[in-house]
Amino acid sequence: MPQFRVEDCIELLFHNLVALEQCRYPYEFYITDYVVVLDFLINTNKCVDALIQNDVLVNWLGDIDSVTNVYNGVWKNITHLNFSSHYIHLCLDLNAFCSLCILCA
Repeated sequence: MPQFRVEDCIELLFHNLVALEQCRYPYEFYITDYVVVLDFLINTNKCVDALIQNDVLVNWLGDIDSVTNVYNGVWKNITHLNFSSHYIHLCLDLNAFCSLCILCA
């Protein structure tokens, strides 16, 4: 998973990119699926902390609560009907791994 920088405008950026993708490319959901995967991964501050420690996220907001709130709020008002089945297995595997991980427990 590519490293991602979390900064002030990230929620607006995600909403705009998802809207563009859904309007312009209605059968390609790369950005939307990425947002869904992040939503599966980020549920609590411990999840965010684990992703930061493993260099998946770079926190430019300073506060871990803010990062958690951004990702938990990014999915609001977005309709996505065709989540790729390829990512379902990835999400399940990542959640299973994370449940075993000391950082997430």
